Amino acid sequence: VFIEKQGGVEVLQYGDRPDPVPGFGEVKVRVRACALNRLDLYARMGIRGVRINLDKDGSRILGNDCAGDVAELGAGVQGLRVGQRVAVQPHVTCGQCRACLSGHTQSCINKNMLGVRLDGGYAEYVVVPAVNLHAIPDHLSYEETAAMTAVFLVTWNALVRRGRLQPWETCLVLSGSGGVGSAAVQVVKKVIENPYCIVHIEFKLEKNFSEKVGWTDFLTKGTANWIKHVNNKKITKFELISTWVVRQFKGEYNPIHWHGGHISGVGYLKVPKSL
Repeated sequence: VFIEKQGGVEVLQYGDRPDPVPGFGEVKVRVRACALNRLDLYARMGIRGVRINLDKDGSRILGNDCAGDVAELGAGVQGLRVGQRVAVQPHVTCGQCRACLSGHTQSCINKNMLGVRLDGGYAEYVVVPAVNLHAIPDHLSYEETAAMTAVFLVTWNALVRRGRLQPWETCLVLSGSGGVGSAAVQVVKKVIENPYCIVHIEFKLEKNFSEKVGWTDFLTKGTANWIKHVNNKKITKFELISTWVVRQFKGEYNPIHWHGGHISGVGYLKVPKSL
């Protein structure tokens, strides 16, 4: 599935494309599953600053998050074998800029993204650098793996790598029923016993969903005085998931700082001056 211009669903095209060929240090992956990420919608529509240079490239195969099998190894690739099940890291970095060399690849100044600047996973095959592939454990399916890559990558980076979450701390996850939010809850529970959540989609409070995600202490956005309730918890880590979450607080997040905590943001945030 590819596009030759950005717009509504009518710009999506289904057809044959030439098979990609792996270059030095690259791997050709046979795609077994590809998720529908919100970024895929932004790329197709051309919104939220996601612009594709279609005048130069002619077309773009969409698909940000995918998983599959190693189909072909490019020259110089070691540590992988044909047929191996792999998850695909969609952020392709240069490995040469200051950010990459210091271990902060998420801030690479030359970063590319599958399905945006590079052809993605809405195809039978995709080519990526070997360093972007990770073996899939036997207990995970291709579909589960494809659904995990983007949301868990940004969450792990925000809370563990950059946020340095510690077992003795507390953490509030806003929008805990969304993709990044539910991933954040699961990441936090690997570090501390009981994160606090604000859940904004009430139908997801069904028992089976809450048990799968790991909610044990959560409020809905309709809970009276929920900001006061949260402040009484003395939160030290505070995960913002989206722009509207910042607007909801209107300055009432200040007690978070009084307890020596800090705020991590994920997504396209328009942070108010009061923050």
